[in-house]
Amino acid sequence: GLDMASGSSTIYALPATRPGEPRILYRDARQGRLADVSRDGRFGLFIRFGTYQEQQVLRVDLASGGTTVLYPRTGAATIKDATLSADGTRALVATDGGGAGVMVLALDAITGEERARYVERELPSGNIDQIAAAQHGGTVAFKLDAGDHAVVRVLDQATLAPLPAIHLPLGVGHFGLADDGEHLLVS
Repeated sequence: GLDMASGSSTIYALPATRPGEPRILYRDARQGRLADVSRDGRFGLFIRFGTYQEQQVLRVDLASGGTTVLYPRTGAATIKDATLSADGTRALVATDGGGAGVMVLALDAITGEERARYVERELPSGNIDQIAAAQHGGTVAFKLDAGDHAVVRVLDQATLAPLPAIHLPLGVGHFGLADDGEHLLVS
């Protein structure tokens, strides 16, 4: 939740099977959002907002509230979105890399060390506005807004190597990646 007056953010937990009071898991003095949670519920990826060009991806321990900055550890970068790999060992981050680029980074979800990188070469001035990782099948997909149309790219989760291109008609919309990693639902 965002507190607009103070500019702070809070991550809450609520019981899923019965009514109950919310429990605070993490507070941040800045605005941000929870981008993903590990399948075991132990940690989450939190995107902390600074300015339009400065965001960070933090790993938040949802039991202790402790954080680790995964990216960028130094300097500034724009973070568009982040998700966890199927096994939770990598944070997949859509970013400009601190410059005027479009890339997806595969970072170690504990240390933040870079494990793989995909750099968009065909549409380098595009804007990633959605990224999703399949729970099975080993793919990650992202939507790239190219100004007058949108493009969906699919990559291998481990290497970030591009998989065969998906050809869509012109238009703007959203996508959902099936858990099997082999099917997209596009609107």
